[in-house]
Amino acid sequence: MRRIHIAMMALGLVGVLGITLVQATAQPAPSPYSGRKDAEAKPKEGPSIPLIPPAAPGGDIVLPPLPSGPEINLPPLITDVGAPASDVKPMIPAAAADVKPMLPIAPTVEVKPPVAPPPVIKNGNTPEVRKPEPPKPEPAKPVFAEAPPVAAPPAPPTITPATPIVTAPSRVMPGVTLETIVPDAVQLGKDISYEIVIKNTGSSAVMGVKVEEELPTGARYLGGEPMAEALTNTLTWSLGELVAGAEKHLKINVKPAGESDYKTSPKITYSATAANTVKVTRPKLSATVTGPETVLINEEAAFTIQVKNEGTGAASKVKIHVALPNGLKHPQQREGSPVEAELPTLAAGETKSVVLKTKALEAGAQTCELTVMAESCGAVTSKAITTVQKPMLEARLVSPGKAMVRGEPTFTLEVNNPGNAATPNVQAAVSFAQGLDFVSASESGNYEPGSRTITWNIGAVPAGGKKALTFKLRAGVHGKIEVNAVAASPAKVDDKQLMVRSSAQLEVEGVPAVGFEVVNVENPCEVGKEVTYEIRILNQGTRPLTNVKLAAAMSEGLTVTSVTGPAKHTQSGQTLGFEAIPRLAVKADMVIRVKAKGTTAGDLRCKVQLLCDQLKQPVVKEESTVFFMP
Repeated sequence: MRRIHIAMMALGLVGVLGITLVQATAQPAPSPYSGRKDAEAKPKEGPSIPLIPPAAPGGDIVLPPLPSGPEINLPPLITDVGAPASDVKPMIPAAAADVKPMLPIAPTVEVKPPVAPPPVIKNGNTPEVRKPEPPKPEPAKPVFAEAPPVAAPPAPPTITPATPIVTAPSRVMPGVTLETIVPDAVQLGKDISYEIVIKNTGSSAVMGVKVEEELPTGARYLGGEPMAEALTNTLTWSLGELVAGAEKHLKINVKPAGESDYKTSPKITYSATAANTVKVTRPKLSATVTGPETVLINEEAAFTIQVKNEGTGAASKVKIHVALPNGLKHPQQREGSPVEAELPTLAAGETKSVVLKTKALEAGAQTCELTVMAESCGAVTSKAITTVQKPMLEARLVSPGKAMVRGEPTFTLEVNNPGNAATPNVQAAVSFAQGLDFVSASESGNYEPGSRTITWNIGAVPAGGKKALTFKLRAGVHGKIEVNAVAASPAKVDDKQLMVRSSAQLEVEGVPAVGFEVVNVENPCEVGKEVTYEIRILNQGTRPLTNVKLAAAMSEGLTVTSVTGPAKHTQSGQTLGFEAIPRLAVKADMVIRVKAKGTTAGDLRCKVQLLCDQLKQPVVKEESTVFFMP
């Protein structure tokens, strides 16, 4: 039998994932990778990572302590608590959409060499292996998106890197051979049995060993030991880990197609690792924000922000992000945008404090939300709630609505404070016009007859407090009468004194009462002479009479000679009609005189009917006159 032996020695570890080559020298190098010129190029962007100092005696790595900075000040947006302002960049407001989550600092680059292509067998000679080009490193991405600058910020402090320390390299020399054992020839129509041998000739184990064999067109897989996973015309064996010195035998039985030669070309892939240890430090931030429990509206509300690095490494690019509610406003804050500032590097164990000054604009509980971010750190949050106090004043005058003339309706003036702070020195007053007279007032109300005004000195009204003041008036005339009220305090809100007004109307209704009579003072009377009938109307009620109508009817034998009075009349036969009188005021009266001549003897009469809007049914009066012959 003929053997074809394929040896693959991976000196550069081609096709292996996760191997890091370290330059084995104690001198500082521009790159952690051994002697490669392409690794010396530094990315133009990305965070500045300090180098590692040399190892102390005994092999332990000693990191130099970062300088501890003083408490800082961020003028004019954030004011420091006893620290110079040169360490901190000025506050830069930014839109809420610009805030991006903190990204960790990129770890040490892990070189993943490309997988070597399968060997190509040429006439039984050593296979050719094509070396792929090394991968090009991707440029580092910025951690934060830049916010629109308000003013040119000072340059951030420069951190001088320490001398790096180079640890002992960890190298592996994997070596795997691939061998096929095939018969020299077989007769047409016979099966072909052959063997694939895989050996680990290196000094370390390899993982993920996978063998693939592509059958020629028309060939059919009959079986083997171990059985392969057959997909179309490709056989696959997943062998897993192959320790140093181990070997695997794959037996294959196939049925070739036709008279063409059967060609075998197995491929193998695997991976190896080179382990080493790099000490990792981790910054860990904690943050708190505190503010006043209460503050008056339009006054300053100052919040103290404290950031501490509780981790084992320095925290760089520390950003403070403060979201303010609508009730709190920073002078340089745009509408609805957060307030941001960047702190210098925060060493392990270091604490820095800043103060954010805002103006209280709206009453109620206002929440200041703090978020602090840094490279290689998760974002931390904190909240502070302050109550913005606002004294308020409201007044409402409540009228009974209706009252009768000579009645004594009671009014109520409601004074309340819907705010969340006491309103001091509140005074109230009500005034009313003619037609209403003062009777009494509660809460020691003082009445001034000259101005027809009642006043009260209420004093302080607590937050949510309410005061009800009552007063009684006497209604004297019919009609609608307006009553006005005012409440005031010397306290100012938005530079204006607190003062509110209210008014209410009272509809006074009178009782209709009509005095109505018809009188003849010349009774009895001779035939042929004139008599005078006086029609007298008097408004005896407490409200005006409107649309007063009269009509008179004379008996046969009475001839009307004249009519005098305030209303025009018309005559039709023995009937007199009068125009309506639009309004007859309270206590007003009117007289209409009708003169008539008696032409026949007997009992002759004058009948008069009265009707107005205030009477449901007409009133009829009749006067009798006896005429006699002389």
